[in-house]
Amino acid sequence: MRALGLTNAQLARRMGYVSTVAKGIRHIEAMLAGDLKESRGLACKLAAALEVDEGVVFDAIEDSRYVQWARDDRGYRQAFQPHVVWETTLSIPSPITIAGVVNARSRLFWYPDPDSAETIVQQAVAAMPEGVVCYGRVVGFCVNYSPDHAVQFDRQAVPLETLGHAVRPGFSRASLGGRPLAPKDL
Repeated sequence: MRALGLTNAQLARRMGYVSTVAKGIRHIEAMLAGDLKESRGLACKLAAALEVDEGVVFDAIEDSRYVQWARDDRGYRQAFQPHVVWETTLSIPSPITIAGVVNARSRLFWYPDPDSAETIVQQAVAAMPEGVVCYGRVVGFCVNYSPDHAVQFDRQAVPLETLGHAVRPGFSRASLGGRPLAPKDL
């Protein structure tokens, strides 16, 4: 855009958003802010508008995705604390909308007392709930000792499997008019 001396509005028009320039500007601003969710669908339009090969745009999108992943992974590793993830009968919450509204995912995690004389496993067994709202009955747990080491246990703390990565349950996002909403905003 800088090399061609284009504003967001001019680029939006070049991308074909002639009657919906504001919509085009929102897409451009989202991409510039790092939201690459819709970037694949816009890549061809963007390449034509910037007068570059589509491959250049696709490569830039993939490079940006990698940089975002690396930044997120670095932040996760820096903030990591050993913790427990409750394993439940449902891996996808039901109803999913209510789970998002009440932030049910946060109830899947439990952080042990680092000053306790008991091991993380002993603490987890003592703290294990019968169930987690929207996820069902707790059938076991996984102790994430580090981002690269975890052990799965059944309800009786019998080790089932050793993993070379931490267990990281998925999450849901809500948006209104394309703008993300946090559970506190609902």
